[in-house]
Amino acid sequence: MVPKGNLHALGVGASADPTVGVGRGGTGAHLFPEVVDEERSFGTEPGGGVRSVVAGLRVVTLSSGAVLSAPDRLPATPQQTFQMPERLGGGFVFQIGTTLWRSDRWLAAARPFFTSPSTIQKLIVGLDRLYVKTPQGAYHAFDARTGARLDMGPWPASPVVGAYASSDGWRAVAIADLRGVVATFDAGGTWRPLGLPIIAKDVVQAGDALAVRGVDLQGQEQWYEVRADGQVGRLAGSPTQAASEKGPAHAQDPGGRAFGKRPLAAVIEDGWPLTDGSAIVARDGALARVRLSDGALLEAVTDAYPLKPSRCHPLSLARPKDLGAFGFVCGESRGRSIVYRYDPSAGRMVELRRFDKPRAVLSSGNGALAVRGKCAADASPDDGDRTPTQAQQSYCLYGKDDQWREIRVRGDVGGERLVVLGDGRIVVVSPPHGDLTTTRLTLLDKGKASTIAIAFPPISADVARALKHGVWMDGFEERRPGVIGGWIDGGGTVLGIEIALDGHAKLGKHIRDASAPMVSGRYGLGWTASRRGFETIDGGMTWTELELPEPIANPRLVASRACGPVGCSAGGWLRVGWGPSASAPKVDVPPIPRGASWHPPVALDLDCEPMAGAPPEPAKPADKKAAGGLAGIHPAAPPPRGYGGYGFGYGANVMGMAELPPFFSLAAPVLRADDLGLVVEVNDTADRTPRTGLLARLYTWGPKATEWEHTGKWLARWTWPYGGWNDIRSSQATVAPFPNLEAARRGLGIGPVQPIQWSMGVGDDASHALLVGRRVGGAGGVTETLVYALEADRPPLEVRRLDGELLGEVDATLRAAGHWYVVTGAQPHELPSTVLWLVDGSFAREIARVPRAGFEGKASARLARRSDSRAVGLVIEGQPGADRPVSQRWVLPIDLDAGSIGEPELLGSVDLADHAFTLCADASAGASSAASWVLDAALGGSVTLKLPKTTLRLNQPLVRVRLTRDTACIEHLAGSLEYYGSTSPDALVRAKGDAAPAPRADAIGVGIYSSQRMRHPLRCATKR
Repeated sequence: MVPKGNLHALGVGASADPTVGVGRGGTGAHLFPEVVDEERSFGTEPGGGVRSVVAGLRVVTLSSGAVLSAPDRLPATPQQTFQMPERLGGGFVFQIGTTLWRSDRWLAAARPFFTSPSTIQKLIVGLDRLYVKTPQGAYHAFDARTGARLDMGPWPASPVVGAYASSDGWRAVAIADLRGVVATFDAGGTWRPLGLPIIAKDVVQAGDALAVRGVDLQGQEQWYEVRADGQVGRLAGSPTQAASEKGPAHAQDPGGRAFGKRPLAAVIEDGWPLTDGSAIVARDGALARVRLSDGALLEAVTDAYPLKPSRCHPLSLARPKDLGAFGFVCGESRGRSIVYRYDPSAGRMVELRRFDKPRAVLSSGNGALAVRGKCAADASPDDGDRTPTQAQQSYCLYGKDDQWREIRVRGDVGGERLVVLGDGRIVVVSPPHGDLTTTRLTLLDKGKASTIAIAFPPISADVARALKHGVWMDGFEERRPGVIGGWIDGGGTVLGIEIALDGHAKLGKHIRDASAPMVSGRYGLGWTASRRGFETIDGGMTWTELELPEPIANPRLVASRACGPVGCSAGGWLRVGWGPSASAPKVDVPPIPRGASWHPPVALDLDCEPMAGAPPEPAKPADKKAAGGLAGIHPAAPPPRGYGGYGFGYGANVMGMAELPPFFSLAAPVLRADDLGLVVEVNDTADRTPRTGLLARLYTWGPKATEWEHTGKWLARWTWPYGGWNDIRSSQATVAPFPNLEAARRGLGIGPVQPIQWSMGVGDDASHALLVGRRVGGAGGVTETLVYALEADRPPLEVRRLDGELLGEVDATLRAAGHWYVVTGAQPHELPSTVLWLVDGSFAREIARVPRAGFEGKASARLARRSDSRAVGLVIEGQPGADRPVSQRWVLPIDLDAGSIGEPELLGSVDLADHAFTLCADASAGASSAASWVLDAALGGSVTLKLPKTTLRLNQPLVRVRLTRDTACIEHLAGSLEYYGSTSPDALVRAKGDAAPAPRADAIGVGIYSSQRMRHPLRCATKR
């Protein structure tokens, strides 16, 4: 494709050695201070003059005193005014109420282009679109130029995003629930957790960096900076120019706008030196020539190549007849990658190859290139035809013969470093896997491969650790014929390495004290705060100690750091050339959404049949003489009644009962004549799903006047919400953990002092349950949580942590793959997080800890299991979606085998109204899908049950449902009744002598809690 623009200075080329200040009679490096002195205003116009708004009229006041005004007046003074970056169309955006206006220039006519469906709480400039946040917490995304509705695009996947800021089209930082503070450096392709040791509150733009504000565990405010190179550092205080306080970037002519306030900084980052003392830089579709002696922008072409926005990085394209040839590899946000050659005779960019997707383009330093992925323009960067037994990676190579060819590297790929030699051969370096003896060099020559071990010289333990555990960085290149070199990053330390084709390696000095040195290609610089520095121009083989001035900005406040053939930027200095000097550049701002749709609530109409007859009456208590005492009832305790509903008084239970109430149709334990017993009722589920009636009773009894050391007993009885009276289970009676009756009252929370709120974790079948007791202390604070694992016909097991301490407050429980999983919050001395525990017998072991951030107060978590039983999910109700003003449900997968945490997945609205519903027994339900999540949830709609004798409706239906993003199938259903027709309980039972109905393959189990305080099992299917 022919570029649209050329530079006027034709015929200016580059030298074979591009290093400025070295090898061409240069005088070494020289420094430029980078000064930031912006006032709180709307900035200045390109021709001079300060922008302001007076009663809705936009004006520019010049130094001469003249005032220029816009041809129209805004309806009111804007609440917010934003200068749009070029990647979002430039111009200005003004917020007036719920309407956004925009103008192409400060004084150009303004037009309304977006109306928010509700109050605009905040306008956010994103990587490639605008976002608006409403008071309800919903985010809407839209096009900054047209106002057209967009999807969320490169937005971090999270239930709640509490704060967000971007610095350009590639970099942004957000505070996201389940992930903490996350950052992207690849236009939202990936979001990397930063692990900051604070409770994050806000993110602001600070120059070319992003700053995160938070508080530590002592409540002290802390600031951390995320720099352009991805490094994170703590700040001494708040940034002097936070994004919310500073004016727009210094205005320039349209040609230079792409290169920031300091074009020289762009040249240092991405420029290539020419022989006339200038350098060429390409960015956002523009090509510019910048004078290195003072940073003046000499020439700029806005339409030099078609990628907008884009970043371009220079690389050598040296050829036998032109050793100074060079070009650029340019990439747009999540889009195309194009390789260009610069033609000095025409002053323009010539396209060599384009790829439709982002590609890693690796320079071999000798004019050859290696592009990760196949040569086809639409190919993926990574091979899609890998097999478990044959790992492979394709590369598209550009040689010094100007030809492109494709190769495929097989073996242990993924960390390999590939270099194309000047003679056309290919070298593949395989870094070590924990052992230096596994480091390999493979030489590919005309289809033949030979592999040898890399031999290292004698090294220290620190160097060996860096080689084994450090990152062998991309960018290995041919430093000299037959010698390749590169860098190893040891987490803030760097080590240069050269490897000959015979496998012998040469190591440079291991730099540990150069204030996190910067390295790129052959160049590297470390700048300390003590007037000392180190530089290298031979890939770290030798380092020269430098006398440098003190940084004029806190090194952790510097907007960006970079090194290349032009020089380096660091410490508030722009250091041009090599020999003795350093500093940094600038960036841009963000946009909004709309609309809401209505979905009718879920309405289920089911045909049902009773699955059991009438429940038997509870067995009469046995004669207590047989138990060693007289039959009778304690005077304070009325006789039990009904089916074990609420048949005993509060006072009777506090004092102790001589006859305990049954649990539905199951008789209570029989007490001896001198025994008294206590009962705890459980009516709530542990994860706050709707009430479905009485769930469990916890019994304890023993002598009323003596100690219970051997004679005190206790047990639990429970029922499954999704079953009926025939699903009642009981634990085995065992020795009570209380020394006497008074201790039992305290231990079970019976009485007015420190009551316990009891709830039950619902198992995956009727035979398992989990009892959770929250003992509430003074001032309403939770002081301790009691957890008991229940299994039919086995004693209750108290669950504690491995260190013997009680678990914290339990938010949710789940039984999956034969184990209980429990979710608690963090301890008061820990950062906010949700902790997942695996219960093994009577012990709970922590298996995952998930950061919680982005919201005020507490956002509770629940649990789900993946239908393939290989993962559990942390379920969070997050911010409303853009389409509906209803909270969205998210799940965070946690692998049960490895304990690894995946990416949050959206499961749709919490009311399930946006899902296509089926019963899991239906063939269309996809019940075997490994992508679905199984959880208990409230059904935000109506459920009508048609029985042979009546029609009834469920109150607060509870479902066990398999969810995907768009579908929901119900495994089980439960609820209490609201009658339409007959209120007789006979309608819920199978008549005596009636045969069981023919089973329908598409039916599910339904548990009904009736007004007679009894549970009835039904089998229901969709209406035919």
